[in-house]
Amino acid sequence: MALYGADVSSYQGRFNIGNLDFIIAKATEGVSYINPFCDYVLQQAISKKKPWGFYHYFTGIGYKQEVDYYLKNTWKGYGRKGLPCFDWEPKSNREFDNGSYLKNATDYFHDKTGVWPVIYCTAETARSLSSTGIFKNCALWCAGYPYNDGSWNVPPFIYQLPKDVTMILWQFDAANGLDKDISYIDAKTWDKYCNPSSESSEPAKTTTLESLATDVINGEYGSGYERAQKLGKYAQSVQAIVNYQLKAISYSSCINTLKVEVLKGNLGNGALRKSLLGAYYNDVQNLIG
Repeated sequence: MALYGADVSSYQGRFNIGNLDFIIAKATEGVSYINPFCDYVLQQAISKKKPWGFYHYFTGIGYKQEVDYYLKNTWKGYGRKGLPCFDWEPKSNREFDNGSYLKNATDYFHDKTGVWPVIYCTAETARSLSSTGIFKNCALWCAGYPYNDGSWNVPPFIYQLPKDVTMILWQFDAANGLDKDISYIDAKTWDKYCNPSSESSEPAKTTTLESLATDVINGEYGSGYERAQKLGKYAQSVQAIVNYQLKAISYSSCINTLKVEVLKGNLGNGALRKSLLGAYYNDVQNLIG
């Protein structure tokens, strides 16, 4: 089940999370900045038992110093409860062109905490970082805005990602002063990324179209327009699998619909597409040729 949320910094001030499914807040930057509104925002999610995360913005002053500063100011209250994220952008980051800096930071963070942080960056940056091996352990929170029109309607994912990437979050719009995000993992899986050594040792998995179809059949997405709105760009793909599971269409018809949705760009590419399609992946790819 996809979740819809936002990410904020001090720019949004005392942000009210309202009915958002999740929230991610900037916590620290470099070795000298703490967002004064971070805890105000996150406590709302905590009280409502919604998924939440907290991120560090890198400036390149020294990866150990930055990670230590982030941990010093967050881990006691947030560690293994919220999703730790590393924001990797060129602005004010003297080491941006040095992917090893970020890779070393993730390794150091994991050595300290036993948790792998999620990497926030564009698809282009992810491609350059891939050679470091960082995505062997770290999931991706991708930034990319095909339309950037302020709408909550999720557009097609048009970006090329490295094959070794698992994208769990997409910041798909940044218009009107608010970054809008979709999560491809549910709340339970989110918790596993936060605390991988918790009671369940099952590896975290990206939501699949098959699981969404099961949720639809179980009535979790309503019907008609309501269902279409909730499923967004996955609506046609999920409906095809629902119809196949209910024996309303043939397997070949289902696969053909999934092929069309892939060609439209609605199912992404690389690791994301493979995760979404699951058991249908090989047959769809063979049909595409």
